[in-house]
Amino acid sequence: VLFNEPEPSSLYGVLVDIVTGDLVAGTIDIFVFADDGSLVPYLEDVSMSDLGFFFVNDIPEGDYIILGTSESDEYVPTYSLSSTAWEEAVIYNIEESGPLALFQVSMIPITGLDGNGTIEGTVTADGLKANGIEAGSRQQGPLDEANIMLMHSNIPVGQFFTDEEGYFKFDNLPLGTYEVILEIPGHQRKVVTVTLTEENPNATDIDLEAGNISTSTEDVSNLSAL
Repeated sequence: VLFNEPEPSSLYGVLVDIVTGDLVAGTIDIFVFADDGSLVPYLEDVSMSDLGFFFVNDIPEGDYIILGTSESDEYVPTYSLSSTAWEEAVIYNIEESGPLALFQVSMIPITGLDGNGTIEGTVTADGLKANGIEAGSRQQGPLDEANIMLMHSNIPVGQFFTDEEGYFKFDNLPLGTYEVILEIPGHQRKVVTVTLTEENPNATDIDLEAGNISTSTEDVSNLSAL
């Protein structure tokens, strides 16, 4: 439930540019840790107020994390306080009739590159048990709206939400080594390392399979391509 003013047992905060501190227009998704330790959606696509703030009231007791998504393509989806990985997000504890929880998500910008290379591929969910889906339900086939990030020297240089066919594409890339990252809240992160060379400037068959639900922050294994 959304109100104009914050109340106890509520979240109140902003999205800002990590460099300038300016407010960033966008939405937030709120996730809560379930009793079994898994991370499940609580509210999605929460809009900011006319003043640029988020007010979410009457929140049940629990531990929450926040994911900010900007309206523009200038930032990668960023977790509180400022991370691209849900396991590294700041956790906000809400208590019944407890104090107001203030949050800030410092949005991480995308650094644009210029070149002739291309990286593209698909994301699938082969029997993936999805967060927020009733017990026993499984997702099969292409996975749409999956967050794919492209990193170069640990710097975000691209972001893409997969289409209904699970397809993603990054172009205008200079030669070099990149990490293609599949990030789904509550699931194991998947990483594929891709190197674009003069002999092979295009990587056009990258396959990513969504990971299982994770209840820990253990490191996941990296995959390699090419």
